[in-house]
Amino acid sequence: FRRLSKLYSEFQKRNIKVVNVFAPYSEIMGNLGGREKIELWTKELVKILGKENTIVIDMQDILNGEKNGDYCYDLVHLNVFGMNKFSESLGEYLNNNIGNLMQ
Repeated sequence: FRRLSKLYSEFQKRNIKVVNVFAPYSEIMGNLGGREKIELWTKELVKILGKENTIVIDMQDILNGEKNGDYCYDLVHLNVFGMNKFSESLGEYLNNNIGNLMQ
C-alpha cells in the first residue's frame, strides 16, 4: 500500500476525491479473498485517506451467474460485453448514490 499511499496523498493535496471500485471478474477465480480482501483494503485506505474520505464500491459479484463466462476474455479481465455491463451497473450505482458519496 506504500505506492498507493503516495499517489493518494497527491490526490488529497489537490482536493481530488477518490472512489475505489472493486470490479467483477470470472467466477472461475473463486472469490479472490472476498469480504476479507475488501475489509483489508478498506482498513488500509482508511489509514491513507482517513475514514471520512474512504469510499469503497464492491461490484465484484454483479456479473455472477450462469453467463459469467460470457463477460470475460480471461480469468480477470472483462471483454466488451462485460465492460459494457459493468459500466452500466457502475453508472447506475453512481447516479443513485452520488449525493452520499460526495458529502
